[in-house]
Amino acid sequence: MMIRVFQIGAIGAVAALVACAPVVPPTVECDFTPLAWQSLREGPALAEPTGAMRPVPLNTVSMTDMAISNKVLVQSVHAGPTPTGATEVMARVVNCTDFPLQVEGRTHFLDQAQRPTEPVSAWQRVHLAARSIGVYRETSTDDANVRNFLIELREGR
Repeated sequence: MMIRVFQIGAIGAVAALVACAPVVPPTVECDFTPLAWQSLREGPALAEPTGAMRPVPLNTVSMTDMAISNKVLVQSVHAGPTPTGATEVMARVVNCTDFPLQVEGRTHFLDQAQRPTEPVSAWQRVHLAARSIGVYRETSTDDANVRNFLIELREGR
């Protein structure tokens, strides 16, 4: 009888501890509201001579697919030289949904005058688990002339 009381008491104590355990929020939390007020950032941009289009910022990521504009956020964009002198670009993207996503990226490498230094890269697929972070990266084939880039992202097809 004493052992039974002790077991019931131990179970109750464990249940109380579990009930008091802090709730851990999801590791990835996204806030899209700052994007609604975001203006064109300073720096180089693909200018359109007639003024019919808004300039496209360079050295950034452009979401070319509205289907992922409220599902994926770009956390950071980096570029730098490789040991061979080519340029490697990288975009860290965050899946803000509760389900797996596939995104595709491609890169335009441009010279100082914003002319292509090589053909646009092929679309590369990045698999993102729910509420996770993934990386898109691409390396130029040109070893000397790349001065700017533009990464395009779309939902995987």
